[in-house]
Order: sequence, then C-alpha cells, then structure tokens
Amino acid sequence: MARKASLEQRRDALGARIAAAQARLKAHESGQEDSIGTMLAGFNDELDHIVHEDHDVATQRMNRIEARLKAEEIRIEDDLEDEEG
Repeated sequence: MARKASLEQRRDALGARIAAAQARLKAHESGQEDSIGTMLAGFNDELDHIVHEDHDVATQRMNRIEARLKAEEIRIEDDLEDEEG
C-alpha cells in the first residue's frame, strides 16, 4: 500500500511541476510557446495513464517524464533569462 501512495504522491508532485511550468510559459510568451505547451500537455496525459499501470512500469514512465520535464524547465528558464537579458 505504501508503494501505491508513494507513486500517487510522486504523480501529484509531477503534475504540480507541469502546471507551474505551464503558468510560467503563459506569463512569458515566446515563439516556442506552442511546442512547449503541447509537450507539457502531453506530460499531463502520460501522468493520467500511470495510475493504471504496474508499479515498476509506472516508476519507469515517471522517471522518463521527470527527465524530460527537467529539460523543459531548464529550457523555459533559459528562454526567460534571454528575454530579460
């Protein structure tokens, strides 16, 4: 039971990070907004499916989402810094 709770907590935390990245993106529009916004929405879709998977499969998928999300968070921050200049 603790493993499932842990997965759900991790999923919720990832969802919050995705929402935060989407909010930052809306606050600072750029030419890349559509592609990043689409990617973030895709991350949310992937998270929605994770709760129905085996623990090990869910963990692997969350690891991949976290890595891709981290890369996008860095890219968004870099874009914002470039704009602020």
